[in-house]
Amino acid sequence: MTQQYKVAFNSVYSSSPLYTGGQLSVSKDQQYIFLQCGTELNIVRIATNDLVCKISVNDRILGHCVREDTKQVAVSTQNSLVHLIDISDMSNPIETKNWKAHNSVSISLAYDPSGTFLATGSVDRTIRVWDLRKHFITHNFTGHTSVVTKIQFYPSTKKKFILISTSEDYTIKFWDLKTKSCLATIDNHVNSVTNWTFSKNKKFMFAGGRDRVVSKIQIVPTIELIETIPVYDVISTIMVYNKNKILVAGENGVMSVWSTKYHEKEKQSIVKTTIIEEIVNEKSAKEEEEEDDDDDDEKEDEEGSLKGQIVTNGFLLDSTNEILLITENLDIALFDFKTLKFKRALVGFNDEIGDVKFISKELYGLVSNCEHLRLCYYQGKQKGETITLSGHKSIILSMAVNVNDNLIATAGKDREIRVWNIADLQKPFCQAVLIGHSEEISALSFVNAVPKKNEKKTQLLISGSNDKTIKIWSVTKGQPLITFKAHEKEINQITVAPNKKIFASASRDKTIKLWNVKDGSLIETYRGHRRGVWDVAFSPIDKVFASCSGDQTIKVWSLESNQCIRTLEGHMAAVLRVKFISNGTQIVSTGADSLIKVWNLKSGDCAITIDAKNERVWGIDVSLDENYLISAGSDSNVMIWEDRSEIVKDKLEKNRQQKILKETEYNNYVREKDYLKALKLAFSLDYSLNIFNLIQEICQSSHQNPDLLPQIITKLDEKEIKKCLEYITDWNTNSKRAQISHTLLKNIFLRWTPNQLSQINGIGKIVQSILPYSERHYKRVEKLYQRSFLIEHILSSVKVTNIENVKFQNKQKNNERKRKKIDNDPIQKSPQNVNKKKRKNKNSDKKNLKKKTKNMNKKKKK
Repeated sequence: MTQQYKVAFNSVYSSSPLYTGGQLSVSKDQQYIFLQCGTELNIVRIATNDLVCKISVNDRILGHCVREDTKQVAVSTQNSLVHLIDISDMSNPIETKNWKAHNSVSISLAYDPSGTFLATGSVDRTIRVWDLRKHFITHNFTGHTSVVTKIQFYPSTKKKFILISTSEDYTIKFWDLKTKSCLATIDNHVNSVTNWTFSKNKKFMFAGGRDRVVSKIQIVPTIELIETIPVYDVISTIMVYNKNKILVAGENGVMSVWSTKYHEKEKQSIVKTTIIEEIVNEKSAKEEEEEDDDDDDEKEDEEGSLKGQIVTNGFLLDSTNEILLITENLDIALFDFKTLKFKRALVGFNDEIGDVKFISKELYGLVSNCEHLRLCYYQGKQKGETITLSGHKSIILSMAVNVNDNLIATAGKDREIRVWNIADLQKPFCQAVLIGHSEEISALSFVNAVPKKNEKKTQLLISGSNDKTIKIWSVTKGQPLITFKAHEKEINQITVAPNKKIFASASRDKTIKLWNVKDGSLIETYRGHRRGVWDVAFSPIDKVFASCSGDQTIKVWSLESNQCIRTLEGHMAAVLRVKFISNGTQIVSTGADSLIKVWNLKSGDCAITIDAKNERVWGIDVSLDENYLISAGSDSNVMIWEDRSEIVKDKLEKNRQQKILKETEYNNYVREKDYLKALKLAFSLDYSLNIFNLIQEICQSSHQNPDLLPQIITKLDEKEIKKCLEYITDWNTNSKRAQISHTLLKNIFLRWTPNQLSQINGIGKIVQSILPYSERHYKRVEKLYQRSFLIEHILSSVKVTNIENVKFQNKQKNNERKRKKIDNDPIQKSPQNVNKKKRKNKNSDKKNLKKKTKNMNKKKKK
């Protein structure tokens, strides 16, 4: 059975950056979260982690707010504009209005509960309120002495119609919208106020800031400061937890529940989005329980001093009893409201992705420009969720996956190799930490060694470093078995052959070296690349391997002859990754030109080119069944591509069969002279030449039936007329086809009114393309017509005679000349010669008479 080539891949999954920092908000029904991402505002459904809407504007977004009915969003941008966007249909957001709200940029926006007014707070220290129905300013508040950082309408308009604002001048101001005056100013804070919330009855407001205190402010009946509660943390989010209790989180990375009555901390939980550290915390908690109960208070203080991930913002989701927090590494994490335990997380921003690997049918792993390993679900019930494994002290540069043993190895700039056991994804753990390299580790590869009888299976791992050495590790022992210097420059990649006996290393010294796994001995060195070699891959069947380099080429090497047997060229930049697919008959490659290419190894041709839109595609992997490709790159995008070769081939075969049937039908209609059906079928086949020949035949038969072509044109629909006009633009470029094309064009213009033609999409461009050639043909015909008058003039000025009479007259003249010569010649005058000549002349005269009579008879017959 021959291996089928892959001819088509389609994108089935895409994970793009969702949140790059800045303001975020939750809809009133708590179904959607709105995340700022550069020039885009992403709307994510919280329950399913699906990106449901992406709003793009022309400049960087600084702030936004959502109307309570979730049908409109207001967005402020860096060019000082405020945009109103209708999102009643999230599949098609429409910008309805934009205007310049302030002299400077607006960084805080707020809708009133009814959605008819919009407040904008600016860097110019002013606050303006806009009537969105009539679009004019209703209020212009001045009073802050610094940048306005946050504004909000008081949620209960029945009690009071006021606007609350805070500024970098450390004050909170309450503005009366009826009297257009400042009702009160709270100035007890000594640093910026970052967030606030309201009690359930809306009578009290709790405000926290960077000065580590919470202010309890009474709003009804009068606005006044009730008390100040110290919480010993820089607050970024605050929410009401229970009656007389508030929850705060911030710079310490700890969620703390405080009693507003007794000013005491009642509960706390460290903010962690990594399952590994959760398990470690549970173990440490069990150890603490085994110790004396007398030390509980001290240990609680120690826990309080522990730092988790810094919290930048948060919301309380009443509908699901969850707390949504945004962490310093831009993770969107959900915690249980009662237990404060971590439930799940969605990654907001991955930064530049260095490598990506398939782990299972639902899971892939990636390493980016950070110290965490992320395992992401791309399908199934947990789609969009992320498991983050932390432990490295610096950026991870490389990863390797051992699917059979459920192991993942990671290494990076901290010179450590960590081996993670993911057999239970609920409780993954670090199985081993391998230390030995003196510089950052840039390449890893597992060796799935098959044990002999009565022997334990050995887990081997090969690593390559910028210290130019290669180490072969025993994962079970946690020690290197072999260490040797491999290259003159940094090692970029290590790949183990399918037989597990040899492996290849690729280096920036432009060489690929082949090594023995058993003893680390050098087998062969391959040279030929002009720049550093980025990757190397072995064929699963043939004794060949492929390498890719910064010289924009892929080279295929023979393991038997140790020679380069083929060079593949086509990338416009460095080729970064290479893999074998289709049982070794094809190669897939990625490059710094953002392209993924699939090559046929036998012919060396490029079969598929995919624009991955990843800028530099640093990572690519193939699923075990080879039905999927996954790619990731420097723009933080992860894309999964599905093999659609069988579907494409089936479609091509069906189209071919349908085409054959239509061609036979077309020929039958032409034989039967059913020109209308033949023409309509030719349109569906898109045969320009057949349509031209058919119209030419119709024009020739129009001598017998002059109404044939007009009748056919009246029965054509709008699409077919448009195709006719498109064909005319093509035919009109050739003078041989100009007459037929203009005959057809004339009949179209006579049978179709200008109003009907104007409804055809793109009619203007089609006519513009027809006009220049039609003008040339007109000038050519006009010149020929003028020359025809010259011929008529010549014919009229010249006297035309009968050619036969002219010949006869010429003969008579010649005979007279001969007679004159004879008369002058004495020899010719002898009686004998004279008689002979007379006889000859008589005979010739008789012959001439006979000829004349014959010719005259012929003329009469004609």
